[in-house]
Amino acid sequence: MEIENAGKKGEAVLLANFSHDIDLDGWSLADDFGNSFQFRDTKLMEGSILRLHTGRGDSTARDIYWNLNAPIWAKSLPTLTLSDEVGAPVDVLRVQ
Repeated sequence: MEIENAGKKGEAVLLANFSHDIDLDGWSLADDFGNSFQFRDTKLMEGSILRLHTGRGDSTARDIYWNLNAPIWAKSLPTLTLSDEVGAPVDVLRVQ
């Protein structure tokens, strides 16, 4: 997991999958400041990269748009957590 263009136009969180296909339905991505996105009807296929864009756009299988008005993943974020459908952390990114 990494942040692309943090705090700028075109900001996105990249999720890379190097194992088996994963059903992300009900999974969430959240930071320490209460920003949280919940995935719906989303699959992360083996060997693929999924981008969660904070800005506006039309979602596809590989690019999901949150449709927010401004970037939220600033470089000063201490922690970004990807959690599964029961809330268990799957991946944690600590921005330093």
